[in-house]
Amino acid sequence: MFRLAVALAASTLVAGCGVAIPQFGGPVPTPGHVSLNDLPVPAYVCAAVDDTSTVATFRSSLIDYVECARQSWTPALQAIGRRAPDPAVFVEATDAPSACTGLLTDDEVGMYCRLDGSLVFSDDLRWMADDGDLIAARVAFHEYAHAVQHELGMVLDAPSGSSTRRIELQATCWSAMLLRTLDGLQVTDEVRQYLADDVGSVGDADHGTSESRRRWTLIGFDATSMAACDTSKAPESHVS
Repeated sequence: MFRLAVALAASTLVAGCGVAIPQFGGPVPTPGHVSLNDLPVPAYVCAAVDDTSTVATFRSSLIDYVECARQSWTPALQAIGRRAPDPAVFVEATDAPSACTGLLTDDEVGMYCRLDGSLVFSDDLRWMADDGDLIAARVAFHEYAHAVQHELGMVLDAPSGSSTRRIELQATCWSAMLLRTLDGLQVTDEVRQYLADDVGSVGDADHGTSESRRRWTLIGFDATSMAACDTSKAPESHVS
């Protein structure tokens, strides 16, 4: 039952060693400097498209989406003195191994690997992408968001609970924010509602309830500044 919402709910990050103080809005600004929350949403135009004909062409599509994410994030991260991650992209089980090869479970289609900073995707995502609904872009942008969170020093290995949900829901929000950069995508109210309903059709203890996932997808679509996706300031009821 690998449908779209299941795929988004199942996309995960793998815990690595060490912890850091959560900084949901990015590094604390020093006088005269801006924080991530002060900055506008990305204006990059992403021309990547799905090509699911073979594993190799689909991996190329994922690489293109990840590059779109890197280009989208570069201005904001440079403004706060950080670099946009440039992760290697792997598709299991036909690709060269990452440090997290074999850690995807049967119901997971993507993960950010803290062990080497790579993004690992399941080949199951390829046939899901045949159905459209931007599933490949959504998963790629979501996992790239975890790479950004790691670059910003956020805790990615917190135990299940509110902290994990805030991390995941921020990634959901940032993913929706980047979907607006896709060339040719008309983000009508109908499209917004359809994708939000699809993302919110399932939920779990780590990724948030259906209602919360739907809420943060819509927030990402409508965001005008990076502050909109700052889940650290959200009431507990919004990150349940």
